[in-house]
Amino acid sequence: MLIAFVFNLFNNRAYTTMKKILLPTSTLLTLCLSTSTFAQTFIDGFSGGYDSSAWTEVTASGPSFNLKNPDTFSGEDFLNYYTSGVPTGSEQVFLNYGGSAPSSPTNLQDFSVSLDATNFASGLTSSASTFAQIGLNINNAGVTEGFNLHNGAYFVGGFGGSSDVQFFDGTNFAQPFDFATSVTLLLDFSAASQTFTLSYASTNTSSAFVPFASLNIDGTGVASGTDYVDDWAMGTGEAFDINIYALSNVEIANQAAGLGFLNADNFQLTVVPEPSAYAALAGALVLGLAAVRRRRA
Repeated sequence: MLIAFVFNLFNNRAYTTMKKILLPTSTLLTLCLSTSTFAQTFIDGFSGGYDSSAWTEVTASGPSFNLKNPDTFSGEDFLNYYTSGVPTGSEQVFLNYGGSAPSSPTNLQDFSVSLDATNFASGLTSSASTFAQIGLNINNAGVTEGFNLHNGAYFVGGFGGSSDVQFFDGTNFAQPFDFATSVTLLLDFSAASQTFTLSYASTNTSSAFVPFASLNIDGTGVASGTDYVDDWAMGTGEAFDINIYALSNVEIANQAAGLGFLNADNFQLTVVPEPSAYAALAGALVLGLAAVRRRRA
């Protein structure tokens, strides 16, 4: 803008020559610097069921854990997880994301994924270690390494029937001690540092996201900058496996009964293109500008 303004004020032959050089260059720089606007976002509010082209229901264990599609409700717009009977041990069900807009991100891409998770689980008793969870699950492509970020209700370790944000990757465990039945969970992945940042928002945080833990997945994190360090042994460009999941060892009533239920809503995945995509975009712009200049010559 400033360059164009100066040229308009001093429109002589020297400045005209400079315009031919500087304006295409400034255009190229502007477009390259704004590549973040090319990030792809997939949002699913589940207002009319879930798109089977983007999701695959996978029951990992247990015969009675079910996912009720929102189109079986009247005026509701969420996914409802419940058990049709008393669980045989711990039961869980996964809804795996495999959409094409955008496709599942790789470890070469920055991305964020979020979910509204409501946990009104009932039936928890202090006579046994009982629990019910609803949230996000992320693994490597081989599903050999992964972690959960969820809203859980527990009668374990003194958490008497309360709901709270939990993080667990099979070895490491963290929670912010912010008890709430409804939260928004957020995961941010940095490709440069190969690190997930775990955050949440609730009425207790005035709906502002609060980061509470980080997880490095390529074994290069250090204690001073990363809370937890694992090595997932992912290949370059390997895609992540992303799920909405629920897990429980107690009976979770059907939402229609109005008692004790687990809801998931407003799934959002935003993926920034890989660096190679930026290079291809910049190359296309350079070729396009060269073609324009040849036509003008």
